[in-house]
Amino acid sequence: MMMGEISTDPALECPVCALCGSAASRVVLRACRDRLCGRPGEFNVVECLVCGHWYLRPRPTAEAMRLYYATDYYTHREGGGERRWLSGLMSLGKRIVQAPLALRQGRAVERWRPSGTGRLLDVGCGSGHFMARMHRRGWDVAGIDTDPVAVETARRSVPDAVVSCGSIEDADLAPQSFALIMVSHVLEHMYAPQRFLKLALSLLEPAGVLVIRVPNAKSIEARIFGGAWRGVEAPRHLHHYYPTTLSMMVDQSGLLVREIRRQVLPMSLSHSLLFSIED
Repeated sequence: MMMGEISTDPALECPVCALCGSAASRVVLRACRDRLCGRPGEFNVVECLVCGHWYLRPRPTAEAMRLYYATDYYTHREGGGERRWLSGLMSLGKRIVQAPLALRQGRAVERWRPSGTGRLLDVGCGSGHFMARMHRRGWDVAGIDTDPVAVETARRSVPDAVVSCGSIEDADLAPQSFALIMVSHVLEHMYAPQRFLKLALSLLEPAGVLVIRVPNAKSIEARIFGGAWRGVEAPRHLHHYYPTTLSMMVDQSGLLVREIRRQVLPMSLSHSLLFSIED
């Protein structure tokens, strides 16, 4: 068990649990490394002994984390790196699955929002596949992403959309101005997920819907592969949610959980297999 330990490395910090604020934890995944880009360092995933939330501890500071989103990360694919071939493979796989993923997400939106109209914000919009599909279906779409290359691609994909580069905290967004906010594989990267959720709530119009997609830390795939599970992605994935803790975090933010659905992503499974073979 760890109780409030500190790090002597200035590039690392030891956070408390983002869900309940406790520092009491135990290691559940030890010495996880950057399997994707091959950056240096080993990181532990810990479980909060109070609420059960899983998170990275210690973790890189926000400034130090920039190293792990360098140009050979698969969403920033210029340049090289020790794992350039794998980053390229993942970038290709992402492009292959983006269209059917956007289709599946679009169908989910239409189930939650049957009127099919209104303003939609895609947080972490990437190259804009989901935005483009929803725009064609009559939605007034906007997007935001931290990757300037992806933002330019999204702007070309949906010329009518306002696509911002940066964080949602810095964007000029009016309160209660969106019928739906999509947050797909973003929440696990955030240093302050509770703050983000409360901000998202303030941006939703009455009866608006927030859709969150995250890896499930207690999925069968995660249990089988352990530290080789694709969803670990140390150290970029700062939080590892599962239905119980995600629901608790959403509830604490003032939002109401309407539905939880589980999905199997073939690309994730293939990468987990590859990482386990490398071990």
